[in-house]
Amino acid sequence: MEGNFGWNKQIEFGMKIALCVYGELRTFDHPRLRELWNKNLVEPLNPDVFVSVWDHRGCSNYSRIAGYDTSKAGERISKARVEEIYKPKGIEIHNYDKWFGSISEIRRKSIQSIFVASSICEYFNLQTVIRLKAEQEKITGTARYFFPILSV
Repeated sequence: MEGNFGWNKQIEFGMKIALCVYGELRTFDHPRLRELWNKNLVEPLNPDVFVSVWDHRGCSNYSRIAGYDTSKAGERISKARVEEIYKPKGIEIHNYDKWFGSISEIRRKSIQSIFVASSICEYFNLQTVIRLKAEQEKITGTARYFFPILSV
């Protein structure tokens, strides 16, 4: 078995990997994670990256357990910083409060449930990042991504 799951065969045919980053960024600029990102994804796959995220840094229980600095939770995410790290072909950074205010009252009430909140918010960014990928395919004139890798 090939080390990169046979992806190099698809790359030989002019296809690329689409790495879609969406959701709430948390530890995206941690030096160790950036090193792993480059070593395990960027260098071997040379993907085109597409990003759709909220404009604030998130925090999870895993971040706390793993010992990451969680004092940055809630700080605004800079588009320039995201572009520096991911070098995306397409990027959208959304203000959560503005998005939340734009949806219907029924959806707002359903979002108050933690289980629904995560899925609706995640779906919005997933839908956006897939649109960004499709727009790039239109620019190139071909459907050139054989395997979109999705990452949150």
